[in-house]
Amino acid sequence: MSKNYIIRPATMEDEENIFKLSRFVADNYTRSYLGDQIIDWYIDSGNCDEDIRKGIKISTLLLLLSIK
Repeated sequence: MSKNYIIRPATMEDEENIFKLSRFVADNYTRSYLGDQIIDWYIDSGNCDEDIRKGIKISTLLLLLSIK
């Protein structure tokens, strides 16, 4: 196993950090082709979080421990 990363299943304890990441990605990388109105609705309605919540039990995380 590498000293630089860990691969493990996601847990409900990871939920809030994954929510933050998914909101960031939607907010910063999809506006250019989906538009502000759709992205604002998706994040503000809670649908973004709900989509993540549905998939978290089948998700795997790659956690970087250090970057050289």
